[in-house]
Amino acid sequence: MKRVLISLLIVLLSAAAQAQPLSSLRAKYFSTTPDTVTLDSLTLVPGSLKLFTKSGVSVDDFFYTVDYVNGRLIKNKNQVERVILEEDTLRAVYRVFYFRLSEVFSHKDTSLMNTAVLRVYNPFSSKDGDRNSDPFHFEGLNKSGSISRGISFGNNQDVVVNSSLNLQLSGKVSDNINILAAITDENVPFQPEGNTQQLSDFDKVYIQLFNDKTKLTAGDYDLRRPDSYFMNFFKKSQGASLATKFNTSNRQGERNDTMRTSASFSVSKGKTARNIISGIEGNQGPYRLTGNNNELFIIVLAGTERVFLDGIPLTRGQQYDYVIDYNTAQLSFTPKHLISKDSRIVAEFEYSDKYYLRTLFFFNNEYERKKVRMKFNFYTEQDSKNQPLQQSLDSARKQTLADVGDNLQQAFYSTADSSAFNADQVMYQKIDTVDCNIQPYPYYKYSTVADSAHWQLMFSYAGQGGGNYVPDTASTANGKVYRFVPPVNCFPQGSYEPKALLISPKKQQMLTLGADVKFSETNTLTTEAAYANNDVNLFSAKDKGDDNG
Repeated sequence: MKRVLISLLIVLLSAAAQAQPLSSLRAKYFSTTPDTVTLDSLTLVPGSLKLFTKSGVSVDDFFYTVDYVNGRLIKNKNQVERVILEEDTLRAVYRVFYFRLSEVFSHKDTSLMNTAVLRVYNPFSSKDGDRNSDPFHFEGLNKSGSISRGISFGNNQDVVVNSSLNLQLSGKVSDNINILAAITDENVPFQPEGNTQQLSDFDKVYIQLFNDKTKLTAGDYDLRRPDSYFMNFFKKSQGASLATKFNTSNRQGERNDTMRTSASFSVSKGKTARNIISGIEGNQGPYRLTGNNNELFIIVLAGTERVFLDGIPLTRGQQYDYVIDYNTAQLSFTPKHLISKDSRIVAEFEYSDKYYLRTLFFFNNEYERKKVRMKFNFYTEQDSKNQPLQQSLDSARKQTLADVGDNLQQAFYSTADSSAFNADQVMYQKIDTVDCNIQPYPYYKYSTVADSAHWQLMFSYAGQGGGNYVPDTASTANGKVYRFVPPVNCFPQGSYEPKALLISPKKQQMLTLGADVKFSETNTLTTEAAYANNDVNLFSAKDKGDDNG
């Protein structure tokens, strides 16, 4: 009997030996082209995997993420830009268990159970409501926010209903699409103070859909400069931006070319300006910033400024270098830097300019293959001359802009408006006289006589000696009054004129083409060419010879 049992045991061991190898050590060659490689149908022993090239050189395993349970290699996305040692085939040496940990075992097949029979009501159990009633219900999507409703009333005001919505979303909307969003419906009528280093964004609508290769952004976003020597900008925009990246393969199926493309179309929030300020001895500020057309009262867009002192960039903040009041466009320096008459101050910023509807388009394309990278950029920003916002343009004012060409400081128009007498407003009387050349010349005088005071005027600062009017500080009228000062020897003696400056629509375009050639790890040749078009007056056909360069 013992001999029979021993013989049976020998037969069983022989069958087991034939069914699977005695050693758990295995080796396999695989191609580096696929993102996921299945090495074995069994579970790998953790820490046993080693990678080698064809010639036997060891390869670091951080190029791949190892799924030991399912016996797979997954290419590391962070290393996708670095070709795996420029090898098309690698050799994997590993050990396995004689089973698969991810395999599912069950004693009964639950799909054969009759669910209609098992529907028994349990009065002591509860379940969640219908989850489909949530319009934002997605697996893996995080939601947060608030909705508020309020009523304001008082003894000197009517009842006002206030409401606001703030919603933040982050997570996945599908298997390969992620979302990041911040949505609000309230308008905050003020900007943050510029006395801290960090600024919060007010009333910002931002939605971004992205995956590993493509990113779509819509709403309020920042548009920054590309990798270019000539094209330098930073814009706060409202619109949409799309960026994508893909690889091309050669005949052998190897991915050795990379192309990146991005395009943005938006409505520009403001206009870029650059001020060169002369420092005053011992005066830390405030220094007033002005627009491109010498506008004195502008609103600087929060967070767009860059301030340089003697060529050194400064940091915003009460405890750092400077503070700025965005609503009044005033710049002040902290005691950390003492300002003198020799200080060279340069401020670059973006300010709110709503004279025209301004659109912006930007396109960027980069192609990279081994040691060569080519770059193409196109940027255009222009005003819509047929859609003025803060100024009315009739045919006469359009003709004035067409006649001045690029001499925009000559684009003035008279603000004298004839109207009926109004005792609650500052009214002027028109008096006809002659100038120094014996030519008819009218001037205006403040008057309260109903029979002659029929003119309303709006004065603009023209610089000392640039006008014939000065503020009348002795007047007791309910408003600011200007007094006419006769010229001396045909030279004006005042600084104001009853005129206003017309703002012309403008267009800026730039196209760049460049290339980087890498000869070695330390030697790279970079070249770039640029073409620019700067038209400061779209209404005029004059002075166009200096627009292109």
